[in-house]
Amino acid sequence: MLGSDDVYVGLWRNWEKGPWSAYMITISLAQGAILISFITLFVRWVGGRLWNIFAFILHQHRSTTEARDGLYYQQQVLLRNSESASHTLWTLAKLAWRWSGKANGGVLGRCLLLALPAAVNVAGFAAAGLLASRLLDTNDEVLVRGGTCGWLADGELADDRIYADSEKNKQLDSLWVAGLWTMKKSVEYTSACYEGQSTGYSSLCSTYVQSQILSTVDTNSACPLAERACSGPAVHIDSGLIDSSTHLGINSPPGERVSLRKLATCAPFDTDKYQDGWEPYGFPPDPDDSDMLKNSTWKYYSLFDSNSPFDRLSAPRDLMFWTASSGYELSTVPEFDGNQSFVATSPLKPELKAPKADQLLLLLGNLAQYTEAVTDPWFRASSQNDSRGYESLHKNDGAWYPDSVMTGLNCVEQYQFCANDACTDLSGLYTQDPSPLSLSAAQQAVYDVMWKSAWAANCFFITYFLRGDFLLATRLLHPTSISAPVAPDQWVQEVANLHNISMAVLQRRVVEYSRPPDVYIRPGVGTRQFIVAPVTAEEQALCENIKVREPGYRSFSLASLVFILLCGAAIAAVELLLPPLVFRVRAWRGASEKSRAWVGDYVFHLHKTVLESRGVGPWLPTEHEIPVLDHDVRRQSVASGYGPVFNGDDKSRGPSSPGRVC
Repeated sequence: MLGSDDVYVGLWRNWEKGPWSAYMITISLAQGAILISFITLFVRWVGGRLWNIFAFILHQHRSTTEARDGLYYQQQVLLRNSESASHTLWTLAKLAWRWSGKANGGVLGRCLLLALPAAVNVAGFAAAGLLASRLLDTNDEVLVRGGTCGWLADGELADDRIYADSEKNKQLDSLWVAGLWTMKKSVEYTSACYEGQSTGYSSLCSTYVQSQILSTVDTNSACPLAERACSGPAVHIDSGLIDSSTHLGINSPPGERVSLRKLATCAPFDTDKYQDGWEPYGFPPDPDDSDMLKNSTWKYYSLFDSNSPFDRLSAPRDLMFWTASSGYELSTVPEFDGNQSFVATSPLKPELKAPKADQLLLLLGNLAQYTEAVTDPWFRASSQNDSRGYESLHKNDGAWYPDSVMTGLNCVEQYQFCANDACTDLSGLYTQDPSPLSLSAAQQAVYDVMWKSAWAANCFFITYFLRGDFLLATRLLHPTSISAPVAPDQWVQEVANLHNISMAVLQRRVVEYSRPPDVYIRPGVGTRQFIVAPVTAEEQALCENIKVREPGYRSFSLASLVFILLCGAAIAAVELLLPPLVFRVRAWRGASEKSRAWVGDYVFHLHKTVLESRGVGPWLPTEHEIPVLDHDVRRQSVASGYGPVFNGDDKSRGPSSPGRVC
């Protein structure tokens, strides 16, 4: 969750919205609750104003000088003095009950004709009040204001060692600690929001503008290697075009956006073709090597286009030399197209290489002992007799053992950037050439942020920081090296999971540009103090234009808010001005009967009639809806009260009886 200093509060423009709804107001959750409550009450108040307009129209439409029954006159009085549509509904129900069988025509039908518009008004504005947040186009998207902005310096990334310079060590500490923190957070996010195309119910999934970057997966793709050195079909994953604004939250107008596409293709390959069995320790003598190391035997995998003994991967026969305590040990071999100097290895053998791509060999040292047979090609365990020849391996009766000491996946990653109706060629990240895109200065800043984020999301860095901890298969391990059997397509699941982690890292790194992680390392040393600030004005502008989702804040559409208030004000104005306007037109035409009926049916005019029958008066002549006594009359009273109201057939009282209303 972001702190109060990390979120911009105020008016801003969300370029994902249309031209009329782009301006948003961000306020705190508590303030948002007050605003929504106000709008809810305001909408219901407007509903009352609109009903009064309908009531006026209905009253005037029904008004006539012809004789009608009592139900008609009571309905007219109700329309004239209705407090609300709900009050009208309730009173109509009482009228229908009271007049049943006592009035001409169908009483129920006559009441329903008036009840229908009232019911529509009640239902419509009740729903509008409940949906006030929808009416305001409310969401939890906010702009990040981190204060510190930029990237950690990574020039020494490939040189992981301790220096005599303590300041340099602090910088490297922050680089590696922040990198590991980012990777672990991304794995956590992937588990909550990507696995099984999760619907994102976890609160974690309310972090980025898009909870997932969905990709298409082809599990029966062609081998990506130049000489088709695959031992089965490949898995091909296509992210599609990842928009800088829609998917990553870089808030910029359409003309300043850039899209990124990432392709990942992985396939198993036969590692046993590149080793000659167990061999004596094969590195040149070193005085620091122990006798145990010198006397050990190893399997050497010659995967590189080199004859140097150092350009080999090795697996020890004695399990004492394994770094993994149990289960799986994952080794990786990266190759970056156009930047071989980044890694301290020779190029891969030609048959293992793919053209115009970054590559990663995933080499699995499998120490698991399965409770059932495993048919997956990367984890295969088809025998209960361990034939690998390990020393000091504790065996379990009935266990199924892996077929090979080391199994491999060859993964190929390609990238493509698009902007201004043009796209770069598919290639590795270092060989991407943005010149065909004709980027503006603002687009170049977006491109640089996306390139750097995609670089950090390369599968090599994920495996480098996490080793084998990201493997889904580790969830099936017992506390020892015993494991439940993995799925027949476990390697496919692992590749898809690795790609999803890559997408989660991409999402996170864009946000971290605007708000770098502040991870405590030790007193006086944290990760933010080594951030390199952006140089250009366009890069600096992006620091204040990264969107995230933050449940502690609410953003409202300014246009929707203004529209609701203006519509409410307009309806209130119509309610206020419509009757006098209609009456003025009728007076000009010499037809004021309906106007007088509207005034005469008002509660104060009806009350005036009652008071006149009690001898209270005289009253000033007026066509205003509120009559007043003559100013010469100081005070009048009705000592005996109003008394009961008698109908015209009651002969017990004379015309002048104080209890009779005429």
